[in-house]
Amino acid sequence: MQGQRRERAKRKRDELRRRAEVAGRGTHIDSSAPISRYFNATRTMLSQARVYRAEGNAPDAYILYWRGATFYIERVAKHARYNDASVRMIQQATGKEVKSAMTMLEELDRELVMLFEMEEESSAAMAAAAPATTTALPRPAAAAPRPPPQATHPTASATASPPSGLLPEVQAAMSAFASTDDPLGEIG
Repeated sequence: MQGQRRERAKRKRDELRRRAEVAGRGTHIDSSAPISRYFNATRTMLSQARVYRAEGNAPDAYILYWRGATFYIERVAKHARYNDASVRMIQQATGKEVKSAMTMLEELDRELVMLFEMEEESSAAMAAAAPATTTALPRPAAAAPRPPPQATHPTASATASPPSGLLPEVQAAMSAFASTDDPLGEIG
């Protein structure tokens, strides 16, 4: 039973990896575009992965780390200007980030298997605790018809009174405003 859960957890983790790798490989690299665009795209993916990791969102962090690493290793490295001296510094900085991402992926690999195993155990426990028969929930009673809305604007009705629950000063001002024929002073 435990071995089966572990295998399902590993399959789930492997599916995340596969999806990320497909996305990383599926991105087209245009050699006429500045390579800095692709370095920045890689760094942005890895940065967002770090944010997800800090938030405790291990599955999305895992996907973005794999996607960024795959994109850099398999796509950006094939750009015509990858080895130019003019981009050597950003290439090295991005390469260090990718190496760091690979280390993080090793940690996340184990963490995701444990997370998915716990999910499996939790859903199995919930299924075992659920009653064998389901009972229909009673339907809610029909709601009583709502009264028609009252005029809220003081000039909407000559008999409109200010809503209760307001400060006495506000109620008095609203009553005075509602009693004048020309509340804005436009006539005369």
